[in-house]
Amino acid sequence: MQSAIASHFVDIQGGMLMSLIAFSIVFLVIAGLMLMMMALKLFSVWMQGTSAGTSARTAPSAPAPANQPSKAQDAPRDDDELAAVITAAIASSLGRTVRIASFAPTAARPRTSAWRVTGRLNSLEGFAD
Repeated sequence: MQSAIASHFVDIQGGMLMSLIAFSIVFLVIAGLMLMMMALKLFSVWMQGTSAGTSARTAPSAPAPANQPSKAQDAPRDDDELAAVITAAIASSLGRTVRIASFAPTAARPRTSAWRVTGRLNSLEGFAD
């Protein structure tokens, strides 16, 4: 003899009812997770806003000088600084002193899709040293 609850889940109608209950639970869980992510996003934006507001209050910005140098005048200094940073990074990784004779930016490569990068990484799986 079947119990009263089990009698609802027999035959085609019972299977359909069980599927409806299961799908409803899944969709409710997904909706709850979505709401939690939205709340987390709003909370993080709120936290960033409050931290930016407090730092702006503690350090007032100084007025910009009237005669600012142009970007063309800053370029050599930036290049020298970049060369120093590159030299320091290479010297640190090699463990000896190095001298950078020159450097130039390379042409921008086209962006590859995440699927292509994942495929390349999966192809290199057995070649670790």
